[in-house]
Amino acid sequence: MALWAFKKDHFAPQTFMRKLTVFDAEGIKSKINESDVKYLEIKDFDGKIRKFINSFEILNKEIGLLEILYSGKMSYYCGFQTVNLYGNVNSTEYLVEKNKPLIDTNLFSGSNKKLKERLSNYPDLIELLDKVSNKKDLIKILELYNSK
Repeated sequence: MALWAFKKDHFAPQTFMRKLTVFDAEGIKSKINESDVKYLEIKDFDGKIRKFINSFEILNKEIGLLEILYSGKMSYYCGFQTVNLYGNVNSTEYLVEKNKPLIDTNLFSGSNKKLKERLSNYPDLIELLDKVSNKKDLIKILELYNSK
């Protein structure tokens, strides 16, 4: 997924990448390094609460904040990286399940072989996985997996 920078009426990861600007109770502005943030909640322009966690907490490596898309038996995160001087951003998705290898990929590039292998004991979920077209579809599958 590619995101474009500098849209003032649309939330973008550039809001927090590298440094965050925050205001304290008295309105005093300060900057915080992204790597110093353990957890962050932002209400975007659509009123949706978006949650982020430090990548080290999940991946044991520092790549910035990860958006928490789903938490369960298999959790779903999205990390963001600046790709050029214009501020455009790419994302990488991560599926994390305790005591199992990490699945990191752009799941909507047709490269979901690892996830199919992980779900091989659940043919009903494999069938649904073949029809996934967006993150909401994948979250529905993860919710079903979580209930098994």
